[in-house]
Amino acid sequence: MRILIVEDEPTLKSTIAEGLRESGYQNDEVENITDAEYYLEIRNYDLVILDWMLPNGSGINLIPIIKQKSVKTIVVVLSARGDDKSEIEAFAKGADDYIKKPFDFGILLARIEARLKSKTKELIEIQGLKILPEEERIVYNGEEIELKGKPFEVLIHLVAHRDEIVSKEQLLNAIWKEPELVTQNVIEVAINQIRQKIDKKLGIITVETIRRRGYRFCFPKKNLLPENQENIGAENSENNIEQENSENSNLENSISQNNDVNDLKESSQNHNSSQTVFKSEELKPDLETELKENNNSKKEM
Repeated sequence: MRILIVEDEPTLKSTIAEGLRESGYQNDEVENITDAEYYLEIRNYDLVILDWMLPNGSGINLIPIIKQKSVKTIVVVLSARGDDKSEIEAFAKGADDYIKKPFDFGILLARIEARLKSKTKELIEIQGLKILPEEERIVYNGEEIELKGKPFEVLIHLVAHRDEIVSKEQLLNAIWKEPELVTQNVIEVAINQIRQKIDKKLGIITVETIRRRGYRFCFPKKNLLPENQENIGAENSENNIEQENSENSNLENSISQNNDVNDLKESSQNHNSSQTVFKSEELKPDLETELKENNNSKKEM
């Protein structure tokens, strides 16, 4: 589980971050709206802890942005405003919980765990495919599928963000505690496990690759979306270009080889011709000598 902390008060932010890490959560910390928007763009979060008053604006204005990206992301608002009107306003914006400052970290942690637990307990059921996150079980039309560990977590994350394209980096950041210590190849291994143990075995497609962007949970498989068609078209176009370049290269090599052969033939002919001329020039003195000797012989007779 990955959590984004948006809090500008350094001591409070540090206390929350350290406490969450000790409780086994992965988290990122920012102190303003601009940085929060950046992290929300590049990563997927299960929960966002959001301070109301931030240096460059109101934190609750981020809630629609968070929910637009993923409606399942839980938002917990922290605020020094104790009036009911402010609390109602936060919920109206889309907040899932509201905690008034000051508060005990234990209370915050309990509220976070309760929210996340209810989220992970949800049974996912799509046309005969049942996924039970808390039990780490997958059942399809009554048949149980063996998929455990990281591949199961990758599948759950993709299901939680269904109809979204999730990059390898986002999967690493969401699932691995120290993503900087592993390569993106581990994602490819996990996806391959999903396809071998679920898709191939059951004859269905659960995860599709979106070229150069990432993966998307797609069960039940729908008609190709325009962006996917564009990817396929781009791929075919690139393959055609590569094939054309290869053919042109082969043609150029062939022409070059023919030119080399012709050059060799021409050089050989020139060489033979020069040798013939040279030999002819060498024979001239011998013929003249022979003719003189014949004339002298006739005179003596």
